[in-house]
Amino acid sequence: MNISTVEISHLSLTWRKEHYDFNPFNIHMAEYFYRCTVPVYFENNFVRDRHQYRTVRLSKVLTCVQIQIEPYEYSFDEVSGELKVLQTDATYEKSSYDILPNGSVRICAEDVNSKNYYTTSNKGSSLILLSKITLLLDIISILCLISALFIFICHKDLRTLPGKMNMVLILSLALTLSFFQLSKLGTYHRDICVVFGIALHYFWLQSFASMFTCSFHMWRLFRSTHIFSNSEFKGILKKYLTFIALLPFFIVSLNVTIMGTTSNNGSIGYGTERCFIDNSISRLISFVIPVGVMCLSNLFFFVGTLISIRNVPAVPGTKSVRNEFWIYCRLFTITGITWTLQIIDGFLPLSPYSYISSIINSLQGTAIFVAFILNRRVINLIRKSCKCRPHQIELNNRAVTGESEDRETYVTRL
Repeated sequence: MNISTVEISHLSLTWRKEHYDFNPFNIHMAEYFYRCTVPVYFENNFVRDRHQYRTVRLSKVLTCVQIQIEPYEYSFDEVSGELKVLQTDATYEKSSYDILPNGSVRICAEDVNSKNYYTTSNKGSSLILLSKITLLLDIISILCLISALFIFICHKDLRTLPGKMNMVLILSLALTLSFFQLSKLGTYHRDICVVFGIALHYFWLQSFASMFTCSFHMWRLFRSTHIFSNSEFKGILKKYLTFIALLPFFIVSLNVTIMGTTSNNGSIGYGTERCFIDNSISRLISFVIPVGVMCLSNLFFFVGTLISIRNVPAVPGTKSVRNEFWIYCRLFTITGITWTLQIIDGFLPLSPYSYISSIINSLQGTAIFVAFILNRRVINLIRKSCKCRPHQIELNNRAVTGESEDRETYVTRL
């Protein structure tokens, strides 16, 4: 072999340098080819400041024996991150539990079994106190509403068209307050909670629909020059009752359908987080907005009725209608103020304002009883129906005659 050729062959090297970026290293690789027996050479250069560190607080649930709690057995505060077990009123910090994708929660068994980890916070105690106050006032309101409904049923003179709509409103409010308190018992079972949530949604909307219908009827009476007959009033009452029943049914059914088709866990939008509407957007669209629209419409109709009253002379035929209107004004003020406070409180954390709004809202039934029943007309009717006159046998004919005249005086001419 020619030496010069060998030498040239050994000196003829092919150089290639390749670069690979593997975090956190830059790798440079040199290769020699063509009659070269030198091994591949690696140059590793450590890149500084490529590592970033942060402190992560690990949950103790990672290393402990766990107990699983179902979604209907707890409530969750999105603001503070606290989880409350409903059956025991125990609250847990964010690091003490782990929420699973299906909504269940895992808590360390030692936390459940040890009273040292049962932390009933001041907020939990405040909620319990507020719940007891609300329960007491709701019971009083329900009793007042039932008494008012009984008085309307027993006295024919009160069963005019506005009076019958009052009965629907009173019945709706009584059922609403009842389901509201029953929903707290239903939180331990999801299916019952769903039923109570749907019923609560329906009857709240029905109450506002009844109020809307009453204000519209007053506005219509003072704006119209037509004198309605009794048969026409019966037809109007049927239309009003149909509207009061179907509007809430349509809204609730639409909400159930949409939430049932869009939910991934089979929920229909009630009873997962609370015995009412779960999703905040759904709650806004299917409850807050309809209630707000009806309240604004009530305000429009009442202002329009006030303007019409100023233009209508005070004749005896319109006296009873005016009395009904002022009663509705008081009722609208009661419901408008209470629900404005309640809606505002829904966007705020627990505070003294929550006590004020909840107490005022729970007194709605009592306020309605005062507005509708504790007035001169109804009190006179109750006195006459309860009056015992065993010592006035000789005046029976005169009493019956006077009572008939008074009854004719109190008939609402609509």
